[in-house]
Amino acid sequence: LLTLRTKGILALTVLILYIALVAVFANQQRQKLFFLVQEIESNHSRQAFLTPVFNNMASSLIETQAILSSPEYANGHYPPYERFADHIEPLGASLPKMRQVYSLLDKDIENFDRAVASLRAISNVRHLTEVRNSEQKLVAKVHDILTALQARSGELSETYHNTQQYINVVALSANITGAVVSVIVILFFFTNLAKDIKRLQDRAVAVVAGYDGEPLVNNRRDEIGG
Repeated sequence: LLTLRTKGILALTVLILYIALVAVFANQQRQKLFFLVQEIESNHSRQAFLTPVFNNMASSLIETQAILSSPEYANGHYPPYERFADHIEPLGASLPKMRQVYSLLDKDIENFDRAVASLRAISNVRHLTEVRNSEQKLVAKVHDILTALQARSGELSETYHNTQQYINVVALSANITGAVVSVIVILFFFTNLAKDIKRLQDRAVAVVAGYDGEPLVNNRRDEIGG
């Protein structure tokens, strides 16, 4: 025997479970968005760190190439290291931190440091060319890293946007589905309840008036059925 109260409790329990499942799903998706935001911020911070270093590298490379192409260098007149220090030293100061973040640049940074040390010891075209070559390799690799970071940022932003849209669509669908099912269940329950109460009322009136025929067909297992 399922009393009306028991049926109401069961219906309420199902509704609460449904709401809980929707809440768990929403929380999981919010966690996913949170991790996406963290990765996007990390990506942006890496780009913010690398971009000025890359610009310094490019400027230093241009300066080094300009000195190599100058007439005085072509004629064998090699200026002292101080001539290059203004654009080489700032670059060398920013590389250790980049080395900590990107270990794949270790060898290239070591080659650059070695070339700069040789140029500092003896200023000649061979050592300056080595500096130029090491700068070119660093510029190329850092450019590749920045390009990959930018591509990844685009992917993450698209994933974030799609995930947010997915959450909105699922949440809206869940709300509509829950509301529609609740209305259908309520209408079905109360329609049948009202119908059976009306049948019982009509039969009670008939019995009072002397009806002594077949009993009502009873399909209920609750107080009304009793």
